[in-house]
Amino acid sequence: MAAGQQLGDPWKRWWDFLGEEGSWREDASKRARIHTRLLRFSSAHWDQPAWIDAVVSGLARGKSLVEAGVRWADPAVGLCAASKLICPARRHHCAELRMHLRSSRSLAT
Repeated sequence: MAAGQQLGDPWKRWWDFLGEEGSWREDASKRARIHTRLLRFSSAHWDQPAWIDAVVSGLARGKSLVEAGVRWADPAVGLCAASKLICPARRHHCAELRMHLRSSRSLAT
């Protein structure tokens, strides 16, 4: 099973559990069920609608980042060789990084 699908299945079950987006804002019993589920992970979770909104938003951003990372075929940290550049955006990013490093070194001396 692909990693993206491994994330997708639990994500679908989570949204099946949550129900309609934002329904927990008005429905206290639904909010209590969600709060109980969140308490499995941390006792610091609040039962306020704005907090649940923030948690759901954070999970959505995190899921997208993990999926992007899993799909990234050739991850690299730091400067990249021009021959390995995939797209103009990445080329631009690497050029900016090199300029930043040069200016940081010149300021340090």
